[in-house]
Amino acid sequence: MVFSDMLLHSYFIVDFDKYDNLPDVQLPENTRLAYKITATSVQTVTSFYKNIFLFPQKYPFCLLVDISEETDRSEIMLDLLVSFSFHFGYIKDYYDNPLVLFEISKPGDHEYISAVREAFKSQGYFDIVTTDIYKNIDFLPENPNKNIRFNLQESLVSLPSEYINSIKTLTSSNCSVFYFLKYPGQLPEILKVIQEAESIVKENMPQVYWLLSENKFLKLKEDELLSKMELLREQLKSLNAYHSNYHSTSSRYKKQITELLKFYKQEYEILPLWYKRFGHIIKVFTGKRTFNSLFNDKVKKYKV
Repeated sequence: MVFSDMLLHSYFIVDFDKYDNLPDVQLPENTRLAYKITATSVQTVTSFYKNIFLFPQKYPFCLLVDISEETDRSEIMLDLLVSFSFHFGYIKDYYDNPLVLFEISKPGDHEYISAVREAFKSQGYFDIVTTDIYKNIDFLPENPNKNIRFNLQESLVSLPSEYINSIKTLTSSNCSVFYFLKYPGQLPEILKVIQEAESIVKENMPQVYWLLSENKFLKLKEDELLSKMELLREQLKSLNAYHSNYHSTSSRYKKQITELLKFYKQEYEILPLWYKRFGHIIKVFTGKRTFNSLFNDKVKKYKV
């Protein structure tokens, strides 16, 4: 079944140990899949790492790191997070910057995010794109985009009404929706329920529906332009580096030639006059210079 794009940028969060339970379904363009890594499941993350590279699903994906006091913050774990981005299906935004989601419990968790960012940079990335998901509303920043979170259980009966109510209370058009799936096999059913709810929004709130649809289109165009801008910036950087190197090399050669000419002139000028004239006579005998040129400067000096 093919699903149309959703009104809001959406993430479907799946525990990485449930990787094999995902059904084969084509996700809408403005939705993304994230595998959640927690402190309690970090011991088996290596097996997940092996599975995702040996038996890859076709979904593009990113990681969601649940930050807690027990989260493994070792250098080995940081390197492991970076290595996931080498997978061909890993999501990268804004010209090859990997996307990493973080589930935050308290403000101090941002220190760990900085460590993750530096780990990616140490492996050659310019930066990472991050999105914070707060567990506790008390720790929300002053001007958040009011991202919407759904902790989905086995029953999806309340999802349509909760989704419609969330759209009614939107305070930012740039918010994203995060669906935490307890049962990954429900993904096709969840997509169907959301699209049915959006049909209700279209019928009962046509203006809101149109505005969100237009915002979705503009956001996709913005992301496309930002990627092109980063590409052009890299091209300009390469051109500037080339010209800088070319001019420095050219200047170096010019300086060497000038120094050689200066050295030759200095060494020639200090020679005695009789030595210079004797050299001219030798050139005549060797056939390199005409005899008449010794007495008349207007006569052609050198033979071809």
